[in-house]
Amino acid sequence: MLLRLDRNESPLDIDPDLKRSLCRQLEAVAFNRYCRPEESGLTRALAAYAGVEPDWVFPGNGADEVIAVAVRALAGPGGRVVIPSPTFPMYGRAAGWAGAGLVEVLSPPPLFPMQTRLLAEAVNQMSSLTAGTGGTLVIICRPNNPTGHSCGIELIQSLLELPGAPVVAVDEAYFEVSGVTVAALLPRHPRLVVFRTLSKAFCMAGMRLGYALAHPELVRTMNRYRLSFNISVATQAAAMTMLKESPGFLALGRRLREWTQSLHGQLSGMAGIVRVLPSETNFILFAPEKAAGTVRDELLQRGVVVRYYADIPALQRYLRVSTGTPEENATFTKILAEVLASS
Repeated sequence: MLLRLDRNESPLDIDPDLKRSLCRQLEAVAFNRYCRPEESGLTRALAAYAGVEPDWVFPGNGADEVIAVAVRALAGPGGRVVIPSPTFPMYGRAAGWAGAGLVEVLSPPPLFPMQTRLLAEAVNQMSSLTAGTGGTLVIICRPNNPTGHSCGIELIQSLLELPGAPVVAVDEAYFEVSGVTVAALLPRHPRLVVFRTLSKAFCMAGMRLGYALAHPELVRTMNRYRLSFNISVATQAAAMTMLKESPGFLALGRRLREWTQSLHGQLSGMAGIVRVLPSETNFILFAPEKAAGTVRDELLQRGVVVRYYADIPALQRYLRVSTGTPEENATFTKILAEVLASS
């Protein structure tokens, strides 16, 4: 069986007793009826968890759908999406689907810090070009995937204060692991959107539930592009069950961060690795001495899957490994050390 450490999922499934409880609850769910998240109570549950009113919540079928809808609604055909690079590839795909232009601002290696001045210049230029056509949407992944660390909140604030009224979206997919959020800025900034997901510390990657937090006007704009009945009744029931147990999942997020830091220490002291980037998430980006693609292939031959970015030049020397359980991490580091030591 493959040891998959390439998708940034939780290495743990939900507790068996909780899963059995969910299965019993599903017996009362009408599978033959459509149901919107506003009707089931899911939107209210997400709002209560996030500390906002329900009309500040946009639920989606995974964060990918939320991102795609946001790009279509807030940039759209003729608009521009401004992102630092490297970052989560979904933003570029969503821009292409929406007919929006993509503007990438390079974060220089080896640590890939986001460039506040260059991002601001790109936004100002794009805002003038999109006047009368689409909008300008800036997307910042915080902490950033795949680099693993966060920009300062000052960067977000400076983008929100730019002329031209760009919408700034902050992707907080790893919030429960990092504890880093800009949600407190929402009441003061009606052009701010926060993306989140239940795929990480809430262990729901296979059930697909994401959501956005934003001013009700932006939520209404996004709702115009939402598919009808986009979230299954099973996912809605599961999400509400998980949210009732949020203290336990937040504790799991902290454990994932601890396991990541332990793995980071092991990689930092391993012969054959030239750089390990700091991480606030449940994954680590590192550069081996040997060609990264070769290391990826040799790990795969030994049953371990990690992420290699062959199509992103700035990352071709790097590999990204997701945090597993301590036992999985021990297996990974043992096999990695063997691969790095081989000729």
